[in-house]
Amino acid sequence: MNKKQNYKKSTMYYVWSFVAASVAVVGYGIYRTLSDGVDFWSWLLDDYILYPFLIVGFLWIYHNLAGRARSKVQLQNREEKFLLRVSKKVRDDLALEPEDVERLRESEKFQKALYVAYQITLNGETAEYTYEFLESRFTPGTLEYKAVKIIADEVRDIRNEETV
Repeated sequence: MNKKQNYKKSTMYYVWSFVAASVAVVGYGIYRTLSDGVDFWSWLLDDYILYPFLIVGFLWIYHNLAGRARSKVQLQNREEKFLLRVSKKVRDDLALEPEDVERLRESEKFQKALYVAYQITLNGETAEYTYEFLESRFTPGTLEYKAVKIIADEVRDIRNEETV
């Protein structure tokens, strides 16, 4: 799996954006002065001196909002991939019928176990979330126990893949 990418822009990005916007405004001012005979300084000070600041401000706001949205989407994609992977593994290994899948989907206890498994996938084992905790929540021999056992093994595989 990919490491989390850093989308934060450096200060130099905004400095160069300001310089580029300033050059564009000055260039347009020189063009207006030469083609239309407009007084460059009055044109610049009256109307266009704020544009480079506005452009950099909008870029900063956009990158901050887009960065947050991007990281949220990445987390949702990771969770979705996790759920698809473990559900496929459980379905294949246990040859579940549609009624069994529905029963697991409706079980709050099983859904909490899935949440714990996902937290272990993200953060590793903690004092609160362990593989033993996952497996100890269900009676051995039940469908839920078998499914959680498969999920725990799959989480171990996922964690091992990430460390490689």
